[in-house]
Amino acid sequence: MLRFFMCLWLFLSISYCEENTVMQQNVLYVTNMIKTEEKIAQAYEDYLLTEFEIPTISKLVTNGYLGENFTLKNRMGGDVNFNDENSLSLKYAISNTHIDQYLKDLYNRDLHRKKTAVFSANSGTSSYVVILLSKEGQNIYNILHGRNIINKTCNSTLKNSYCNNSINTIRWYNENRNWIEYSKRNFETSNVTVEKETVLSDSKLNNLPLGTYIRVENAARYVKVLDNKILKVE
Repeated sequence: MLRFFMCLWLFLSISYCEENTVMQQNVLYVTNMIKTEEKIAQAYEDYLLTEFEIPTISKLVTNGYLGENFTLKNRMGGDVNFNDENSLSLKYAISNTHIDQYLKDLYNRDLHRKKTAVFSANSGTSSYVVILLSKEGQNIYNILHGRNIINKTCNSTLKNSYCNNSINTIRWYNENRNWIEYSKRNFETSNVTVEKETVLSDSKLNNLPLGTYIRVENAARYVKVLDNKILKVE
């Protein structure tokens, strides 16, 4: 009888240890999945601010970004990917029906997330992971998502298009090939510089808020007032 109870105790102990080990492995797997999504989100922003294009997942899994050996495999759901092309969200990774709720709760938490956040709906198929961009990244994304092109460099031959002017600024070249220079961080919500006074009549400046200062390069400063009027600052 004693031998029976000892064997039962040993069996239960081994089962408990195995179950505990599996849980620890799953927790580590979910934590690594979050790290994978964080790396993708960072690479997404780096790509936006370097290539001035909205990336596909295949463009990120290359040398210079995530690396060619970066894995998108996922044993708790489908392969890691964007919800759709031009999307700022990833598919919800912990989607298999048998996954323990504790693991889903761990995945949903913001504890290990800085560049991503989970939108968890009642239906798992409606859940997704949002990519959180910096203000610069979000502005570049919005421009590109509006079907605009941003050239990697600026030159006087550009017309009706944006270009990357410096690490902090982008320019818009209008119909007459004259530019308006914006902050990447604040874009149309902050002061701008224009190439010459004739640009002050450009309708693109209508998007600026009241009180915005508009400086003509190496010349006078103006301010936007009511009814899209632009007045010189004395």
